[in-house]
Amino acid sequence: MYTIGGSADLSQGSTLTITGDTATVVIVNVAGDLTLEASSRVALAGVLPQHVYWNVGGALYVAGHVAFRGNALATGDAQIDGVQLGYAAILSRGNVTLTN
Repeated sequence: MYTIGGSADLSQGSTLTITGDTATVVIVNVAGDLTLEASSRVALAGVLPQHVYWNVGGALYVAGHVAFRGNALATGDAQIDGVQLGYAAILSRGNVTLTN
């Protein structure tokens, strides 16, 4: 389990790699907002996307051309813009906006 005490931003063009094996379950707790900027990427090395959970205490924003992996649970609104979803479920207590 990973915990981020505030908001988190995966900057444009960067890659976050999550490493493990097919039995690994990863939970990322973000206390605030989670933003994945354009052309950023969540890469999985051995971990199955259905075993990755993003628990977001605020809003979730995923910009265009982002490779997003895992399941996101957001307390705030979720906006997903033209994303390459690789096994993803987006759940939100707020509004969910999907654009292409």
